[in-house]
Amino acid sequence: MMRIKDLLVQTVKSVSRNAVRSLLTNLGLTVGVAAYILLETVNSGTRLTVERELQRLGGNILVVQAVPDRTIRSRPDGGRQFDNTHFRSLSAALADTAAVAAQTPAQASVSANGMAADVTLLGVTEAYLDIRGWSIESGRGFSPAEHVEAASVCLLGKATKERLFGRTSPLGATTRVDNSLCTVIGSLQSVGVSSAGRNVDDLVLMPLTSAQRRVTGTRAVRSLYVRPGSDELYEPVKTHITAFFEDDESLGKNRSVARISEMQFIARAITDTKALLKNGLLVVSGLFATIGVAGVMNATLLSVRERRAEIGIRMALGARAGDIFLQFLVEALVLSGLSCLLGAAAGTLASYYLADAIGLPFHVSPATVFQVVALACLTTVLFAALPALKAARIDPIRAIRDGS
Repeated sequence: MMRIKDLLVQTVKSVSRNAVRSLLTNLGLTVGVAAYILLETVNSGTRLTVERELQRLGGNILVVQAVPDRTIRSRPDGGRQFDNTHFRSLSAALADTAAVAAQTPAQASVSANGMAADVTLLGVTEAYLDIRGWSIESGRGFSPAEHVEAASVCLLGKATKERLFGRTSPLGATTRVDNSLCTVIGSLQSVGVSSAGRNVDDLVLMPLTSAQRRVTGTRAVRSLYVRPGSDELYEPVKTHITAFFEDDESLGKNRSVARISEMQFIARAITDTKALLKNGLLVVSGLFATIGVAGVMNATLLSVRERRAEIGIRMALGARAGDIFLQFLVEALVLSGLSCLLGAAAGTLASYYLADAIGLPFHVSPATVFQVVALACLTTVLFAALPALKAARIDPIRAIRDGS
């Protein structure tokens, strides 16, 4: 048998002889590995973002929204809305079993310190920050009196604070929100990126009554957030909410006046979507990898055909069939290894820039990279075995005569 050193030297010479052609032939394998790593990184980043968002929101949160009356087409809300009365009534009904908060969103332009930005304005009630799990970074939250009096105060999201004030403290500064002025009393810790890729930190919070009076001009409430006091109270609270709105004549006697979204089922749907995405990326990457492996097999067959005379001479000089078989097998393995390493590097680099561009956390698992490279190399060796076996069975006399 050939010594390992001689085998490696011969392999390097053979590969370098047609390096460009060999790498181009294996381009499909390179793209397949890169695509898998890229898509797996996006999948992992999305999973981490969703998990963080659900952790902030809590798995036992119920989000209640009014269902539009489809018989009323003149208004987008179907003439059916929650308002402050619904919030207060539901809070009183669930006082012993759950915390309730109200939210109404709006798009607003904010300006201060010579800077301006378009952000999401949220009018919220007292328990909102606690239910959502959002924390104050500096300053304070809204007092009960400020909610009652519709005070001109606001909290800034981290991104909004940095855009308007940079590293300067915003506390006590006057900020214009659309046509209304408010005093900044605090700023929030970073909330992060939503599962849809939106920067949640681009926001301004005001007391619900302040936002309604000074910005939106209506008493409408978009969503009610309900957090049961314990897991055991989850189903009773959900049943209570359903019965509460079914009996509310102001929304119409209808069993579907309120839509209850459950975060645990949203999490399950996201998990199912993630599994579907992963299956899709496996199909796409597998397609490229199959093309690449077929390319390796084709390159090995071409190499055997071009080097028939060389194979005949080596066998005439004493090389065994096993030496020839091993030679071509190692060449295929080296080619596939180089292609896989190039694909892994390209996929990791592309993943970094893509994650940065769409606002996802960058996470590449070394175990994933090793597994896909090892699998690609193993598959290549299996596909290259047939051409290598064909080379090992060449008749040296015919090979020398045909090559002369």
